[in-house]
Amino acid sequence: NFGKTVRDPAAGSKCLVAGWGRTENNKTSDVLRSVNVTVINRQKCNSRDYYNHRPVITADMICAGSSGANKADTCQGDSGGPLLCNGELVGVTSFGRGCGIIKKPGVYSFVSEKQLKWIKKTVK
Repeated sequence: NFGKTVRDPAAGSKCLVAGWGRTENNKTSDVLRSVNVTVINRQKCNSRDYYNHRPVITADMICAGSSGANKADTCQGDSGGPLLCNGELVGVTSFGRGCGIIKKPGVYSFVSEKQLKWIKKTVK
């Protein structure tokens, strides 16, 4: 579902990611899998305990991952997949350090108004 506008998801929001990437057994999945991840604010994601500004998580990016012991994350092979918050596309899986590492959440490209306009035009 495409919203009328793009809203930056608030830290703590639960969002859904999906893909055919690597799983716990380090093999790609034969079926589409999904998991809920928690949005982490950019300041925290840039802190020394997380990415330590390597790379800098900018306003064009969203950090989201595990909220505790569940190790929810995207992994290799999931790139390009959706980050859905409240059923709306807000991000595209980009990168991460490892998979399911608590303080190294997945990083998603934030879908801007310009990108959303292009997506809507292209899928018509």
